[in-house]
Amino acid sequence: MGFQARIENITPDNRIFIRQLTKPFFCDLRLWPRVQFDLLPEMQAFCDDREIGVVNISGGGTHIVLHEDDPASPEPGSRVEIKFIFEKGTTTADGLILRLWTDQKGLRHVEVKFLGEPEISDFIYRR
Repeated sequence: MGFQARIENITPDNRIFIRQLTKPFFCDLRLWPRVQFDLLPEMQAFCDDREIGVVNISGGGTHIVLHEDDPASPEPGSRVEIKFIFEKGTTTADGLILRLWTDQKGLRHVEVKFLGEPEISDFIYRR
């Protein structure tokens, strides 16, 4: 079972409050995006000056999709620097590529774990 939700608040003692957006439904969560694109904060993301598509983002990492014409050939274990541009400002995050996969439609996905304590949390959790 799964449902879509939006993070409403994270308290200083690390409790997370969410707002449920859909009724629970049976699904294989690995096949469903974890968020709808229209629920992501307004932002753009770049790696090596090439725009990348963000599917999911948190304070700990991001799930991105490479554009079809992107010549990048990332490898698990490689370090990357991603630049994020939000309405409220710009930040960068250093990350480690954890895994890569190609979905049924041929899109190349990359999971990145952020290193250290990037300030990105201030942009995605605070309004």
